[in-house]
Amino acid sequence: MHSLVSPRIFFVRLLALSFLAAAAFSFLQCKGRAAAAEAANSRPNIVLIFCDDLAYGDLASYGNKKAKTPNLDRMAAEGMRFTDFYVGQPVCSASRAALLTGCYPNRVGIQGALPPRARTGLNPREITIAEILKERGYATAIYGKWHLGDSPECLPTRQGFDEYFGLPYSNDMWPNHPTSGTNYPPLPLFENEKVVELMPDQTKLTTWYTERAVKFIEKNKERPFFLYLPHSMPHVPLHVSDKHKGKSGSGLYGDVIMEIDWSVGEILKTLKQNGLDEKTLVMFSSDNGPWLLYGNHAGDARPLREGKMTSFEGGVREPFIARWPGRIPAGKVSHELATAMDLLPTFARVAGGKVPADRIIDGKDIWPLLSGEPEAKSPHKAYYYYWGDHLQAVRSGPWKLHLPHEYASVEPAGKDGKPGKNRNRLIGLELFNLEADPGETTDVSDRNSDVMEQLEKLAEACRLDLGDSATKTKGKGVREPARISPIVAQAQNGNVLLHSRDVSIHGINVRYEPQTNKNTIGFWTRKEDWVSWDFEILKPGTFEVEILQGCGKGSGGSEVDFAVGDQVLPITVQDTGHFQNFVPRVIGKYALTKAGQYTLSVKPRTKPGVAVMDLRQVMLKPTRE
Repeated sequence: MHSLVSPRIFFVRLLALSFLAAAAFSFLQCKGRAAAAEAANSRPNIVLIFCDDLAYGDLASYGNKKAKTPNLDRMAAEGMRFTDFYVGQPVCSASRAALLTGCYPNRVGIQGALPPRARTGLNPREITIAEILKERGYATAIYGKWHLGDSPECLPTRQGFDEYFGLPYSNDMWPNHPTSGTNYPPLPLFENEKVVELMPDQTKLTTWYTERAVKFIEKNKERPFFLYLPHSMPHVPLHVSDKHKGKSGSGLYGDVIMEIDWSVGEILKTLKQNGLDEKTLVMFSSDNGPWLLYGNHAGDARPLREGKMTSFEGGVREPFIARWPGRIPAGKVSHELATAMDLLPTFARVAGGKVPADRIIDGKDIWPLLSGEPEAKSPHKAYYYYWGDHLQAVRSGPWKLHLPHEYASVEPAGKDGKPGKNRNRLIGLELFNLEADPGETTDVSDRNSDVMEQLEKLAEACRLDLGDSATKTKGKGVREPARISPIVAQAQNGNVLLHSRDVSIHGINVRYEPQTNKNTIGFWTRKEDWVSWDFEILKPGTFEVEILQGCGKGSGGSEVDFAVGDQVLPITVQDTGHFQNFVPRVIGKYALTKAGQYTLSVKPRTKPGVAVMDLRQVMLKPTRE
């Protein structure tokens, strides 16, 4: 006999099942939200504050008794301070390339300080910190100085950053430069990929960057974020807002450092107010040492030797402070060697991301050092000091070996925003123990031959990998930067005009000078610097080569090779009485017998005078041969 369920009982059971299903669905939703929240919490916010030309000894926590830096002092007291933290090179663009890619700047093809309208930049194929974190769901922003290329394809918005506000290069690259103003166009202020103002009021820059940073934190407090805050200060020309002007008691430079410290305080306060203090890793450092040429408008690297643009410790060793309450032990000091290149793999680790596996990354994960693991040691066997493409020194453990090289030492220093003068000096093959002698004062090579041999072997291995202009070694592990060079077309009459405005720059000092009285490749003060043009031949044949060259009185005699493939035309530069007194000169012929693209390179072999030459153009004229 079958029992029948009444409609009322059936309805009650159906209703109960509905409640159970709804409860189960709600539970799964809550669990999903909890899992998402847990995943978000496992991805800390990251704030990276990066100054420009700040010196090792500029902060109170690094021994400066006059510095008014209470917020940075608190960061050091609540976190960890490193004494042996190195940047990629002692100059702007190269250092920033190393920071963002985790590679020696030579590996990614970025050297020196890129000028306005640079023909090179950070290759979009390189993977930056921002791109790694963006893959992990991070909001990303940069407020401040970029300096890795100002063409659209090289801007931060093409390198993983959601937002960008700031200057595309150094704040002295403007018409108000005290000695080279005619070299530079009006200074642009960018909002993402658009110029929103020319010649902005630089007294407002630090405040503008900070205000943007605070709003970004508040807007993204419910999700993980990466905030990169590369201040334009304390690079000359120094500028400070009225709220800090004259307040430090240490002159304009002290006021600027005081305002940077205020900015750090605003960031820390905003994190605290939004409940993000224990969820956020905050780091502070700078791109290179002080520009000592500017005297009282430069910082103080003591007890280290020299400053910016040198391979001594004062040029490349920087303050580095890291704070993350509950994760980084408070009040600790690390004397282990670490580098700016290490931040990319370290950030990837703490965010649960991955370091690129398809390329060499020079940086190492330094989380064991930051987290205070017992007996944690530097992951680096060696650190290599480059100036441009010249390997100048190598460090391993406490030992630093200088390879013979010239360097610029200030004599005398400038004052109040005016530069002094550099004097070229020479250091030979000299060895220093940095633990006992951080100021590099006493050469101990004569009693440490085994150490010398070990470091010279490391240097040779580095040359094979990254190259060295001193030994004319081309590195096997070097990647290409972005090339922003137009392909010069052959005219209907068969001529190919390679003008200075279309040149690609390879080097540190040489640059295109666009002003009408120059319109030239100038400032060619290093024989290691060179230039090139890409061009296309549609009507093959033999071409006469004519150059338009100038050279200052007494500076002639440089030996220079003009080459297309294996066809080399060597010349000796002629003294024309003035660098802008351009004289036409036929230097030989090229046989370009096939249609297609070619590259003409101009490489000096010697430079007996103050500069190689000024070069306005190269003209290829078809002959009847």
